[in-house]
Amino acid sequence: RELKNKKPQAILEGTYAVDEKDADLFSDSSSITGQSGVSSTSRGTRTTAKTGKSRRKAERKKHSLREGSEHEDIALLEALRDIVVNANNTQDEISNLLVVLNLFEFVSEAEELQDNFASFIASIQSHLPLIWPKTTTPLNDTKPVQPQVTGPGATVNSIVASFTKIQNSLSDANYITVPQPVLRKDGKWKLNNL
Repeated sequence: RELKNKKPQAILEGTYAVDEKDADLFSDSSSITGQSGVSSTSRGTRTTAKTGKSRRKAERKKHSLREGSEHEDIALLEALRDIVVNANNTQDEISNLLVVLNLFEFVSEAEELQDNFASFIASIQSHLPLIWPKTTTPLNDTKPVQPQVTGPGATVNSIVASFTKIQNSLSDANYITVPQPVLRKDGKWKLNNL
């Protein structure tokens, strides 16, 4: 009995050699002292990473573009937003391509590319107000929800109150919550000599 009481103390001090028959005792003493091979912070990080991965996977599944899915409308809006973002990013690439085409005397191809891309940008610009109206309307209701009130006449309290009201009304899954993308309209991508 006295030897049994000395073993945990010797293990803690590091003076006791562990063999197979004492493995249970070592395991019990490490459980009591809280010392183990895996720290509690690394266990928490692993759990957080797994939860984050699961959350992102669930979010992707939630907004599926599959026809007839529950949130198909939101998925369509996200896809349209991605098209606008890609059109903005493509403007710089088109500009560089037009310069190179013009440099190597492919003027007719450059003109055609510029005209086609200009009509694409104009089409996006004309359809944005139809897809994202100025007020957000619930899918199952006809009363529009007014956008947040800001400006020179607004006070901090009125802005916070309107923001809270909008957040509460938009928290319902029946509301469109995809923000409207901004289309670059500067036209810097065009070549003037075409």
